Parts: sequence; C-alpha cells; structure tokens
Amino acid sequence: MDLIHFNKRVNNFMYKLLNLGSDIIYMFGYVKSISYRLKNNELKNSFNGSTCYIIGNGPSLKEMDLSLLSDKIVFTVNKMVNTTAFDILRPQYHCICDRLVINDIFDELEEKISQNDYGTKFLLHRSMYEKFKKYNNTYFIYGTKICISEKLDIDITKNCNVFMNVVPFAIRNAIYMGFTKIILLGCDFSFFANRTNTHFYGQNEIRKETLYQDLSGSAIALLEYKHLYQYCVKHNIELVNCTPKTFLDVIPQGDIYDYLN
Repeated sequence: MDLIHFNKRVNNFMYKLLNLGSDIIYMFGYVKSISYRLKNNELKNSFNGSTCYIIGNGPSLKEMDLSLLSDKIVFTVNKMVNTTAFDILRPQYHCICDRLVINDIFDELEEKISQNDYGTKFLLHRSMYEKFKKYNNTYFIYGTKICISEKLDIDITKNCNVFMNVVPFAIRNAIYMGFTKIILLGCDFSFFANRTNTHFYGQNEIRKETLYQDLSGSAIALLEYKHLYQYCVKHNIELVNCTPKTFLDVIPQGDIYDYLN
C-alpha cells in the first residue's frame, strides 16, 4: 500500500468519527437552529432545470468582461461584495462560509445586505445568525459534516457538508436549488503557486500560510471538488469549469462562450 493511499484511508476513518460526533452535537442543538434551517426550504428546487454561474475571486477575472453575465443567474462569493464586479454582476446570490471573511468585511457586508440594491440573497455561515437574522434576504447554513465521498449531504435544512473553501459551498447550494447546469469562473485554483494573494482585486499581499498549509488544504479541497463532480454526474447535473488556465483538473474544463446562450 503506497503512502498516499494509506493516508487517505486513515483520514477517511477519522473523518467518519468526526462526522458521527458532529451529528450528535447537531441533535443536541436541533431546536436552537431549527428556525433558520427551515427557512432554507424556500430555496429548495427554486431553479429546477436552470443554469447558474458561480464566480470565484481568481486573477483570471481581470481578463474577463463580466458584463457578459449581467443577465444570468449569478453567485458571487466572499469579498467580491466590496468590489465593482459586484455592481456589474448584480448577483442573485452571494455566499460566505468562512467566519473570518465575514468578520473582515462585517460593516461593508451589513451595508450591502441592508441596502440590498440588487435583490441579492446572502447565504452565510450559521454563526452570523444573531447578527443578521433581522434581514429577510439572509439565509444561514448549518454544515459540519466533512465531505468524504460522492454521497453528499445536500439538504441545507439539516446538518449538511462543510467545505474548505467557498466555491464548493456555493456549488452545493446551487445543487439544492435545482440547477442542472453549473458554470464556474474565476476558479484558478492557483493560490499555492504564489507567495502573494492573487485575487482579481486589491494588493498582492504576502501570504501568511506556509506552502505546506497551502498544499495540504488544496489536497482536501480537490477531493471536495471531485466528490461534488461525481455527485453531479450521478444526478445528471452538468458541472464545468470555464476558468482559463485553471489548475483545477478534477472538473471538466470548457469555454465560457459555449455556455452564454
């Protein structure tokens, strides 16, 4: 047995134990979270058979005319809410699953949620419920189960899967909403190849994470993308990455101009 395969088996065993523990914790907190979880029923199959575009924050977006997506159903993520791209895309949905990201842009995020100029609905980490529950355009996801196979926990009214980064989080939400064609853009997956942050916006600040941390996290994220793709294949959902020169090789790659009509 090679070391990579052995490591995967050990990790899967540990993840199963952690998932068992997360379900026990969920059972004890069931009543506390039920009010915001049941609200997520509003989103179930709300776009049956439709196409959506999930936009990451990769540097490739600098080369794209985002106005091409102005009449599409768009998901944006994380700190894009603070960029001019948000105003160009006018997304139907904005996703943030990382508490640190929310805390970094808390004031700006609350301003966008409260003004709600574009009718955007915000899908957020459950820890933000008390701070944002007064807004009708917010939804909160209880997700603590580690993704270890294509048998995903898609139902966001229950304890569903947690993900390493926000794009898989958005993909899962899109699946729950019934989209049958999910197009990724700005998903370069190249952060580990640079020692500076390489988002399409802002300054290229020196990364705090070590290469070991980046590669370890990337390995986990790649498996999550792989399991999501396998789930999509099994359920007749087309998931394609139209990001030019992407490193993300576990999802088929395509040309965005083939998916604009």
